[in-house]
Amino acid sequence: MSYKIGFIGAGNMGGCLITAATQTTMSKDICVFDKDAEKANYYSENYDVVSASLDEVLEAQIIVMGVKPQVYQILIDSIKDKICNREDDFLVVSMAAGVSMDSICEMFGKRIPLIRIMPNMACDTNEGVMVYDSNELVSHTTESEFVKIFSNVGLLDKLDENLIDAACAVTGCGPAFVYMFIEAMADGVVACGLPREKAIAYSAQMMKGAAAKTLEGEHPEKLKDKVCSPGGSTIAGVISLENAGFRGAVNSAVTSAYQRNKDLGKKNID
Repeated sequence: MSYKIGFIGAGNMGGCLITAATQTTMSKDICVFDKDAEKANYYSENYDVVSASLDEVLEAQIIVMGVKPQVYQILIDSIKDKICNREDDFLVVSMAAGVSMDSICEMFGKRIPLIRIMPNMACDTNEGVMVYDSNELVSHTTESEFVKIFSNVGLLDKLDENLIDAACAVTGCGPAFVYMFIEAMADGVVACGLPREKAIAYSAQMMKGAAAKTLEGEHPEKLKDKVCSPGGSTIAGVISLENAGFRGAVNSAVTSAYQRNKDLGKKNID
């Protein structure tokens, strides 16, 4: 049987995409392989997808490589013969940080239909972000099928590949920074007397609501100013953040993540 989409790897990010795919695609059309069979079996038992062999995944119309960039060359060496001998309208999807589509094709030793994606861990909640680009061999029909399968991730946006690493520094790495901010906010309000469980819930919901207002289209600077009453408590907190170098620390976190993405790509190519 040929599956619509097959996943190689069911780790944290691969698992998020498997979950997202089950929201738009019949479970019987999704197959999963992981060298740790328990991971594939988890999605088979809980989402009714097919726990398959690697060879079965390689026959799917869309093949998602959900493994770490460090083992890309090893994986590709093991599958390139089957992939390169296909003559149908198939697609390979890569989520390796820092590794370009041209580099992946070099690893295969042949140009293949390829989409490069950078998703984040919220893609299984319909509130995630996935940026992607495709090479010249991807047919319109196959790209449309890819978009349909992942249409529920949240924001699915096509982006020139040379900007994907920059986007990933916010969309992919950013959730970790946000979790740190939520935890820090909660710590602060716990110090003020609020119970920990409520502190985390209030901080997270506050973050979700603030993001929703921003997505309505108003600039965050204007939204911030609306909250800062003259001589009030919010502007006092803003000044405290500025004095602690808040903006500079956030900027540095994003640019450091971006540079690491580039370094990882270069290391795995070399």
